[in-house]
Amino acid sequence: TWVERVVRKYNHVIIYGQSLGAGSEGQPTISLAAKYGNLMLGDKTTSVNNAMPGANNATPPTFQVTGASVFNPLIADGAGVSNETVLHGALNTFRRMWLAYWGVESDTTRLMVGTGAAIGGQDIASLQSGAAINLYNRLPSLMTQALAVATTAGGSYGVPAFLWLQGESDQTRTEAYYLPLMRAIYAAFCADTIAITGQVNPPAMFTYQTVAPNTNFDTANLGVQMAQLTSATVDPGVFMIGPSYPYPDSNNLHLAANGYRW
Repeated sequence: TWVERVVRKYNHVIIYGQSLGAGSEGQPTISLAAKYGNLMLGDKTTSVNNAMPGANNATPPTFQVTGASVFNPLIADGAGVSNETVLHGALNTFRRMWLAYWGVESDTTRLMVGTGAAIGGQDIASLQSGAAINLYNRLPSLMTQALAVATTAGGSYGVPAFLWLQGESDQTRTEAYYLPLMRAIYAAFCADTIAITGQVNPPAMFTYQTVAPNTNFDTANLGVQMAQLTSATVDPGVFMIGPSYPYPDSNNLHLAANGYRW
């Protein structure tokens, strides 16, 4: 009861982190058809500019909607970077169970919206609020835009969940280094969410446990993985879904479409 529940007309679930959060190499796409009334902002779940800063992402670090700024059915169309992401599997599963719980075929009074603001190749320091290139600004920018769309559509807006998928770029870091930075991002997001949406409770944070490519090269006693586990064990509102290593991957630290879905 200490986190925001699905009580608004538009309930926004947002991803932040690095490439797994953006669905990198999430092919071949599976979620081609919209299900259960789930929505996304614009024509895909990710921002227009999703590459690493200094590569081909010369635009300001704000969330940029693909197509018109409206809520569309949640799909992964497989075109270019519009890959399968964890949002598709997460929201479709949640929504199916939600409708079954209430014993209804549909519910237009409470809808789910999924969007990703992750950027590939970023370490956790680069994703902090106030970093030199303030990539974090994608989060309040995204919520402000989505709130405007919801208001225009005549519905209330809230953010019940924050998905954190990051850690691959910090494999040599210790738990003492990573844990306070992970907590800082969640705290900043909670504060911004409450300020923008007006909701009383903070969003829950759901995370995976980052894969360790090869423990023979680990010099930090799985610091990232232990920090994620510690946060999920100790911090109210933080929940670990599980490790990412059991799922089908692309042999490049990313996942294939079924891996993201599962």
